[in-house]
Amino acid sequence: MVNFVFLLVFSFLNFTEPAEDYIEWDAERPLTWADFKGIPAKDSPNAALTSSGILADFSFGSKGLSFKIKCRFNKNRSWVKIKTDVILKHEQGHFDITEIFARKFNKALLEYSYNDKTVQNDLQKIYQDILNEHQQWQILYDKETNHSINLEMQRNWEVKIFETLKSLEEYNNYS
Repeated sequence: MVNFVFLLVFSFLNFTEPAEDYIEWDAERPLTWADFKGIPAKDSPNAALTSSGILADFSFGSKGLSFKIKCRFNKNRSWVKIKTDVILKHEQGHFDITEIFARKFNKALLEYSYNDKTVQNDLQKIYQDILNEHQQWQILYDKETNHSINLEMQRNWEVKIFETLKSLEEYNNYS
């Protein structure tokens, strides 16, 4: 049995930090400003930064593929300079987008037809495709909302994120 750990990230997650430094994504547990424990980057024009990522642990061999996925918020790498409700909703949006891609990753892996000769390359391609789309969404979210300044686009994105999460609800049980 071969074990691999992939990390799909928008911002870096550190595996050596204790579990209490992370928040697992949960629809019933939105972020609060108290969760942002990192030191703000002095040079950054951003009001806040959300560090979230997808952790995937794979095992595969003659018996097939098994995997676990986690969508996490890193408290120590997330920071805030300006605290407003709008900015907090925007940062929650970044975390929610990461959850969307955890679900898309789960869906892709569940739909994958296991091939022991190509599994490593297949998983790398699935991972890379999810990573690329995830990064595109995060960048587009900031661009279109102007980092939450464009309130109309911020509301539009909140609806888009909510509807996308709902459409992928059957793939939310991935841990």
